[in-house]
Amino acid sequence: MAINVFVYGSLMFPRVWDALVSARYQSVPSRLRDFRRHGVQGESYPAIVATPGAEVRGLVWLHVEPQDLDRLDRFEGDDYRRIAVSVESLDPARAGTLTATAYVWKDPSRLLDVDWDPAHFERTDLERFARRFLPPS
Repeated sequence: MAINVFVYGSLMFPRVWDALVSARYQSVPSRLRDFRRHGVQGESYPAIVATPGAEVRGLVWLHVEPQDLDRLDRFEGDDYRRIAVSVESLDPARAGTLTATAYVWKDPSRLLDVDWDPAHFERTDLERFARRFLPPS
């Protein structure tokens, strides 16, 4: 069964997403409330943890097939657990709430007390991240 996947870090970028999945998916800009996106010590990627009153903006990839979800699970690894979440669509053409799954960080002791910046990641870390973590194209 296909499910929606809320992403908030490297998986928002087509360079990363497209290297990991086998199908084409549509995405919707979205907001996840009561979570905060942190930097991770020693890494360029982020993590989210439950934080009342905070919010994370990201994307929901729609109707992701099970074989691609398996690939994403392997990519995210053991530091994250996948949970069900409700997100708000930020696309006026698709207004409303979407049910999705999201990867939540397990060990808050490794998180920085700084918000992770997607624009900074794209400018300074995306290519290095791709070389380090993505399969050769």
